[in-house]
Amino acid sequence: MKRICLFGGTFDPVHKGHIALAEAVCQAYNISRFIFIPARVAPHKEGSDSAAPWHRLEMLRLATKGKPLFEISDMELQREGISYTIDTITSFQKEYPASDIRWFYLIGSDNLLIFKSWRNWSELLKKLEFLVAPRKGFPIEEAESDILEKMIVLDTPYLDVSATKLRNHLALLKSQWLEPIVAEYILNQKLYR
Repeated sequence: MKRICLFGGTFDPVHKGHIALAEAVCQAYNISRFIFIPARVAPHKEGSDSAAPWHRLEMLRLATKGKPLFEISDMELQREGISYTIDTITSFQKEYPASDIRWFYLIGSDNLLIFKSWRNWSELLKKLEFLVAPRKGFPIEEAESDILEKMIVLDTPYLDVSATKLRNHLALLKSQWLEPIVAEYILNQKLYR
């Protein structure tokens, strides 16, 4: 059985925490395809200062170069307006209708805590399995029990990094959290200034 894991987000910018988490999931769950899906406009992040979609796509390409299990879909970038996970999942499952695919979707505990605000959240739980990565400041035990019991909580350490923190503190761009090629791209393109 093939195992496909989808990972949606703004990836603004993509950082080593995203990549390390994806690699850990691939290894732990024997994932055959791991697909990053950058959002054009994420429903819970409207109004934030964001790099243009093509910049975020290029940063993902740079960060995942040479990693054969990783793919990037620009499906949500092609849509106008807000991207909803239910629409993306439905599109992927129509594109890959094989019954021998086990579908996963990776989220952080920040999204777990607001999961019932997602469009058609109960339908999403029927379509795939959710993997939840702990994030500092978003305690998993605060999730609603009826949602939490349907999730697979990953045994990964909290990573003290966030794309927001990286955007807001340009000095961190040369930190251990960004691939040097991504940091160079950000500086060359004058992003987050």
